[in-house]
Amino acid sequence: MRVRLMQLGCVAGAALCLLAGSVRAGVVELRSTVRAVEGAPIALRDVARLDGVEAERLGNVVLVDMETLSAAPKEWIEVRLVDVRARLTAAGANWALLELRGGKCSVHVLADSAVQNVRERSENASTRRAYDKPALVVVDANGGTVRALVASKLASHFNVPVDRVRLSFSQSDTQFLENLVDGQRVEVAPAASSMSARVPVRVRMYQGEILIHDRMIRIEAEVQRDVLVTQGRLRKGDVVSAGMVVSEQRWVAPGVVSFAEATEIFGRTVRSRVNVGVVVEPRHLVTPVAIERGELATVRCLSGGIALTAKARALSDGQVGELIEMRLEGAEKTFMARVTGPGGAVMDLDERAGAPGERAQRNTEDKESGA
Repeated sequence: MRVRLMQLGCVAGAALCLLAGSVRAGVVELRSTVRAVEGAPIALRDVARLDGVEAERLGNVVLVDMETLSAAPKEWIEVRLVDVRARLTAAGANWALLELRGGKCSVHVLADSAVQNVRERSENASTRRAYDKPALVVVDANGGTVRALVASKLASHFNVPVDRVRLSFSQSDTQFLENLVDGQRVEVAPAASSMSARVPVRVRMYQGEILIHDRMIRIEAEVQRDVLVTQGRLRKGDVVSAGMVVSEQRWVAPGVVSFAEATEIFGRTVRSRVNVGVVVEPRHLVTPVAIERGELATVRCLSGGIALTAKARALSDGQVGELIEMRLEGAEKTFMARVTGPGGAVMDLDERAGAPGERAQRNTEDKESGA
């Protein structure tokens, strides 16, 4: 009987351990600074981020009561971690299921009217920004105006058709942009990389040989591209497979580079977390190594119309398109070859022979050998 009870106790203890291990520990993390309204006590959820069942259960625990608030001589009150721990312990916190983070939280206590003023200022600022910012629109490239000419030039700059570019211009440039070209010579030159959504463009207009306008205009730009979009959250280390991404047409910043087909990234590893609905870019994925250091790879040596194949050892990892140092088996000298794919590289002997450095090195070697 005693043995039976001991067995039951062990089983119960193991079950409790498994149950405790299956419950994720909650987290209470103090914020650095918060605002609070005068006339209300300060609770845990007012000053901390809460994660987990136990943390949420304690969210309404009062940390600073009305009496303490009334006696406070300043608008700022400091909530310390040690005080939070004491309050939560008194409220029956289960510290086996709870983790406390942070050092202290500075609370700015405002009168209700002051809080309302802050909200109104924020809302008004947001409304003004939305009102002042012109909408992005597709520009008619056949309008015969400076605006149409700029749109056509930027479409070429972004390497897309003009009807797949949306632009917005500053209101201060409206009058200038509506000028008719009328056979005048107009020079349109983007003054920044095509990677940016904000593109400064310098426009010069000539009448004969006389410069009549020289103006820098600033433009917001979007282009419509075929991109891959995540259908669910991708986590670091995930291997991309069918169903994880879908091809869509989207308006994106000019510098966004994605992939046209999902099969291009199947088998690639995710570099860092990517949320759902995000355009997949090369920076989100680990670039695969095509040739590993120490690998015996096939090198095609091109000279004129002749191609020779040899085996050479890679002296470093190489991705497709990279030049890496290699050495033929049994040879002392090394050479540079460009990685073309898994286990393969190419060396253009004609190109190397035409390079100044290669010619100088070859001439030196010829002189040393007495040739």
